[in-house]
Amino acid sequence: MRALLPLAVGVVVAGCPSEKTEVPDAAAEAPPPAPVELTVLFTGSENGYLLPVPGDDGQPRGGAAELLAKWISKEGHCAGALGTERDAPCKDSNTLVLSTGDNGNGAAISSVFHGEPTAEVMKHMGYAASAFGNHEVDFGRPQFVRNRELGGFPYLAANLPASADGDSAEPLGLQGSVIVKRKGLDIAVVGLTSPKTRSSTMPGRLDDVTLVEDGQAMAALPTIAKADAVIVLTDGCLSDLAPVLDAHPEWKVTVAAGQQCNEAFPPNAGGAALVWSGRRFQGYGRAKLTFRGEKVTGVQAETIQLEPSAAADAKVAEIIAGWKKKLDDALGEQIGFTKKGLEQGSPQLATWLATSLKEQFNADVGLVNAKGTRQGLAAGAVTKASVFDLIPFENSVVVVKVPGDVLRKELANPEARFVGVKSAKAVDPKKTYTVATNSFVYFGGDGFELKAADPKPSFTGEPWQNAVIAWTLKQASSEKKPLESLIK
Repeated sequence: MRALLPLAVGVVVAGCPSEKTEVPDAAAEAPPPAPVELTVLFTGSENGYLLPVPGDDGQPRGGAAELLAKWISKEGHCAGALGTERDAPCKDSNTLVLSTGDNGNGAAISSVFHGEPTAEVMKHMGYAASAFGNHEVDFGRPQFVRNRELGGFPYLAANLPASADGDSAEPLGLQGSVIVKRKGLDIAVVGLTSPKTRSSTMPGRLDDVTLVEDGQAMAALPTIAKADAVIVLTDGCLSDLAPVLDAHPEWKVTVAAGQQCNEAFPPNAGGAALVWSGRRFQGYGRAKLTFRGEKVTGVQAETIQLEPSAAADAKVAEIIAGWKKKLDDALGEQIGFTKKGLEQGSPQLATWLATSLKEQFNADVGLVNAKGTRQGLAAGAVTKASVFDLIPFENSVVVVKVPGDVLRKELANPEARFVGVKSAKAVDPKKTYTVATNSFVYFGGDGFELKAADPKPSFTGEPWQNAVIAWTLKQASSEKKPLESLIK
């Protein structure tokens, strides 16, 4: 009977034409996976602007607490410090927050405290990673490491070789990329620092770092090939990154976030969506990614500006208020008054700063660099904090003796802003001049070469800001005698 059973079954099956003769393919009949959506939120060039600042219309715009409130209400973001594996504090979170760099140096509320307030705030906002910006070590390498630990997120720079830290007493601890898990997906995040990082940093702080081309850096990252999506963060210009991505579609970059510079950037390059990350917490980039299974099926990217007088997140507002009180206690004293204010980059602003150096240190020439300020001077009361808003950099005053023929060349530098002589040509080549400047200029920043002219200058140790504050106090400016009328 056992030998005949297969034949009997076969007869029965053959005699039932109404029944299917093939075994169903379970995989073919399974429904397609439901779409999964992930929202990536980008900021960049935050520069410590934790508080709203007046826009062109006079209305207060931006602010870290205001931006977080919008993310929570409009983007479904879950705020709070991330876990040790960069996991979100909420279960099954569908948002990922990233920065393109330059986090803490700018507004006085952050720069006076060496970027620590911004690191604390960004931690609560839930940042998972940041590109390494060109101003990240403005407060020195040890402070950068402290801020990184306070923020609780890694800094990425695939175009700075890891070997740079090998013999350093102050290792940066940078990574080329990280994998962040969200919604069961592996998201590769790659960082690229700006090509100007070494030149815009205080000379000496990144001398052991070698910058490689973006294309070479990306090609050396094996982890990105294994990810479900690849996100690139650049502290540089998106207009510069676009041709690199176009040349390498095999990298399969999903989104690239970076800076909007003078040249416009295309909406897509090399298959990636490009998005400006905004600046100063006044707006943000957003990329909505749709996945089916492990495949990206849709990307929508745009930049969103924060509306004036937006609502604020209570927890972050509390953190910022604590730092603001510390700032007011330390630097809230009024030192003058300006009726119209002084625009960033204006000759009058540069004259004010250079004159302060010249007269406070009895020099023949006061010399500053054009990029030495972060913003202009707002109309109204001028406080000590106002000066630190203008000059967030940790530069001290250096008094240098410079032969006239050398000084002529130095003042011809396009970045030179000076008082004491009418022009570079007016310098007597046979005379030696005493020049008061800042340490960034002296050590070779922006192409100056004063160190070669005087290897043993007078290092005063006096912060540049203090010289400006002292000179401004002496002028006793007021509403009837505004500061701008005293700058000659």
